[in-house]
Amino acid sequence: MYISSRIVFGMLLIAWNMAAQAASLDEEDMNRIQSRVWTETLIAEHYFPDGIEDVDVIGVQFDRFIDDRLFVGGVAYGAVTGGRGGYALGALHAGVRQQIGTNFSMEFRALFGGAGGGGISAGGGLIVEPTVSISFHLTPAISLKVGGGYLKFLTSSEGFPVVYGGISFSSKHLFIPMGGGD
Repeated sequence: MYISSRIVFGMLLIAWNMAAQAASLDEEDMNRIQSRVWTETLIAEHYFPDGIEDVDVIGVQFDRFIDDRLFVGGVAYGAVTGGRGGYALGALHAGVRQQIGTNFSMEFRALFGGAGGGGISAGGGLIVEPTVSISFHLTPAISLKVGGGYLKFLTSSEGFPVVYGGISFSSKHLFIPMGGGD
């Protein structure tokens, strides 16, 4: 009982401190509220490496839009076929989206990060992967994406084409930009 009462007291102290430091929004803050799109995509990617069995990876891709076209984010993939258990990729990326009509958009993205394992000759594992994709927007919040690119290991001679497909879920998030009238 002694430990649980200390935990409850600690949680109450933290909540009290947060409430004491909270500031209400004034009219100027309300006028500065903006929204930005965040997109999460479930991705299946297929590698065509020379001299070894093709590899399939699945993962997730996160995009945070800076404005209507530019975005930054990250990806995490892991191998599911091709006898490459243990292969994984993690990268940051930046890109640009161009709307094409009402239901389509095209994206150009460059990933930079690390990958390795599973017997793929990755050298030190540093990678770059430029890609291009096209999305069909089923609704404003859900779209289907297909694309391709070239995965290059910068610290070895390994590199190969990739194709991918996925389903994206978008949502708008509200925020107040830093700065302004304090």
